Amino acid sequence: MESLDKWAAKMRKAGVPINKAESIALSVAHLINSGIKANGMGVLIQADRMMELERGLVKSRETWMGKDMLDLFRGRRDAPLFPRMEKCVAL
Repeated sequence: MESLDKWAAKMRKAGVPINKAESIALSVAHLINSGIKANGMGVLIQADRMMELERGLVKSRETWMGKDMLDLFRGRRDAPLFPRMEKCVAL
């Protein structure tokens, strides 16, 4: 039976973005350390790198949803973004 390390090395050589356990642990530690700021945060961990996804989605929501759908999403009442996300949009 092939070891996990050998399998991962083969997959990396084939171009598959495999993560090391240490990378996942560091990402989890970062989220824990972020406390409440990490609440609801969506992250992608790939090839030993972590990327926060939600900020970009929030900033471009009108582009990918369209104005009509965004109005429906907000209930046509000019509802604010989630408090954590309002700061992201201002960046």
